[in-house]
Amino acid sequence: QLLGQGFLLEGEDREAYVHFLQWATSTLNIDLIELSCADLSNLKDLVSKLSKPTIVFLEPNKWLGDEDLSDEDLNEQQALIEVFALIENRPIILTSICSSYGEISELFRHRGRFDRHISWTAPRPETYADDFIEMLGSNLLEEEVITNKKRLGSLLCAEFASLRRLGM
Repeated sequence: QLLGQGFLLEGEDREAYVHFLQWATSTLNIDLIELSCADLSNLKDLVSKLSKPTIVFLEPNKWLGDEDLSDEDLNEQQALIEVFALIENRPIILTSICSSYGEISELFRHRGRFDRHISWTAPRPETYADDFIEMLGSNLLEEEVITNKKRLGSLLCAEFASLRRLGM
């Protein structure tokens, strides 16, 4: 349903969002393109060449809002409006992140632009456990592992400096 449109994630953690997009695109077997503000000027050319399903993550910056915009920011806004017209009915999704939907420019609050927005909440350990169990298959796991999803999820999420020290 998001193909040919843009959506905005309300959140603070850009790295977590990009990590999520990387996971989603690999799971769906589609492309992910991350664009910095410097690359926005090339977005129109890039989008016109895309043919397979692609998510384009736009690095958030002042161009997304209304306040204290330079001429360059205004040009980037206008170029992005033109890109939204190009992606309509195409297998492309434009996305970005900001702390609040209210912070973005009115230019982007229209049908097909950043009118769809969701709030990001970090997954709970049980979510990771459910994904792991589904991927591996419950028939390969002990019943204790399946019933203690919070502990399994916590282990899957943890970053240990020394796995050996923890007896893993």
